[in-house]
Amino acid sequence: MTARGLRSLCVFLVLLGISSSAAAQTFTLHLVGQPGEWITLGQTLTFTQADASLYFIRRNSADGVTFNGVDFGILDSAGSLWDVSFNAPRAAAFIADNYEEAQRFPFNSPTKPGLIQSGEWRTCSYVDGRFVVREVVFGAANEVLSLAVDFEQHWDFTPPLFGFVRYNSASRWSCRPRTRRPAPISSSTKDSRCRSTARGRLTATDRSWRIAGCSRAARRSSFQIKRRP
Repeated sequence: MTARGLRSLCVFLVLLGISSSAAAQTFTLHLVGQPGEWITLGQTLTFTQADASLYFIRRNSADGVTFNGVDFGILDSAGSLWDVSFNAPRAAAFIADNYEEAQRFPFNSPTKPGLIQSGEWRTCSYVDGRFVVREVVFGAANEVLSLAVDFEQHWDFTPPLFGFVRYNSASRWSCRPRTRRPAPISSSTKDSRCRSTARGRLTATDRSWRIAGCSRAARRSSFQIKRRP
């Protein structure tokens, strides 16, 4: 084989390897908007590699220095962008953990995690939410190899958006939206959602996952994005 033919074969094998690697990538972006929710317009949407294209998955930074988060975005069949960003507090690494009291990324406080999910150019000016990183793996070149995140987003005090991102991950989703307000919690109530002995009710500012009268530690330990019906 001539040198030119050998070079052509090498280029072909490299391109074949890239193509095979890209084909092996799998992803799912699943969104469940409640009635009146702004981003999905109250719809339930699911995007996979079968009907959408991966636009980007990359590490992000709120301060331009500490890369402690991940951006994920896809283009749907109409060419519209759907994306979500997660960011740990700036002194913390982005690892598998529960992240509560998330604020709008990239304007989140240095002590708070960041979150923003947008779609079809609809976005939020204010975000109050939380997310659970169930799996995240980075490569030697700082690329994202796998990702599994469940999240809940409220914007400007409207109904919530629930969802999950899976990228090269088989982690199951355990997020279920709450369908009704829970009963008051008292010291005689044995409830796995809260270990506090204080009496409490949900309040408008506490949101669906926070129980008035419960300590932050109790809320954090009980949170796995599971919701009781």
